[in-house]
Amino acid sequence: MSVYLIFLFLCLIALILVCFGIILFRKNQTHKNYLKKIINVFYQIRYGNLNTTLTGARTQLEQELENVINSSIESISDRDNMIREHIDREREMAVLKSDFIAALTHDLKVPVIAHDKTFDLLLGNKFGELTQEQNEAIQNLKTSNMDLKYLIEALLETYKLEQTRLSVDIAYGVQIPLFIKEIISLIEPIAVAHNKKINLTISTSEDFTADIDKFLIKRVLQNLILNGLSHSVNSDFIEVALKSKGENFQIDIKDNGLGIEEEEIKKIFDKYYSGSNGLTRSGVGLGLYLSNKIVKACGGKIKVKSNAGENTVFSIILPKYYKNNPQK
Repeated sequence: MSVYLIFLFLCLIALILVCFGIILFRKNQTHKNYLKKIINVFYQIRYGNLNTTLTGARTQLEQELENVINSSIESISDRDNMIREHIDREREMAVLKSDFIAALTHDLKVPVIAHDKTFDLLLGNKFGELTQEQNEAIQNLKTSNMDLKYLIEALLETYKLEQTRLSVDIAYGVQIPLFIKEIISLIEPIAVAHNKKINLTISTSEDFTADIDKFLIKRVLQNLILNGLSHSVNSDFIEVALKSKGENFQIDIKDNGLGIEEEEIKKIFDKYYSGSNGLTRSGVGLGLYLSNKIVKACGGKIKVKSNAGENTVFSIILPKYYKNNPQK
């Protein structure tokens, strides 16, 4: 129920207490029996039945109480119906908006992929030798196109996440150091284009393994590393660190940027929240929202530690062994 309905509901409780006081004062058995009917109606309202009515008044006092209680129930029911209709309309609008975004982003993805392949052909001198200036210009276009590609993928994944239950596909015994190195190798061209470096520290054995969804965790790491590169304004590098912690393992992504205000840290995983410093590369607040959803679905959590004006560390903590691992 809404706050307004709860208020009316409390008013009914107060009215019943008044009735109870009157009955105790008069010690009238007829009124006591009627009070039981009032209490029964009260319990029905408490459990959501707003179609109930109070009947059986025998005295003028009981009739007056009956009129007040029944009119209050009717008022609560009317407002409850209005609220439900409003919620239904809001849900319908949300679905329409979500479907529109999904259709639009799906259509946008096709030319973005085509552009990416065309840039690769140009950079591979398939249409003739390029000058250094042309090569740099096309490389910049390719980097911008990749940014757009990540944004479109984030929008599509958000739509899928809200329409269906997030499905986790666990791969057992994944070599985590190699897995992280492969992801960094994919992102390094973007880092180089922005004159940045990715420094990796591995505080565990090279053959360290764990059970993860490679596709989903790759998505999370890509997002957090790209965010780190984008916001590392105080240096030309970011740090990625892998460490083992008991039954879990932890991946830290540390930038050297402006940091995040304390009051904003609790909001950064909200959908579409970007914060005063623009906490996501795309600026629409989907990357961190999706990352948090994915890590939770995989049985882990994301922690954030930030020093204003200095750096921010995002820590992904995941279990080494998936709970349903048939190999354990």
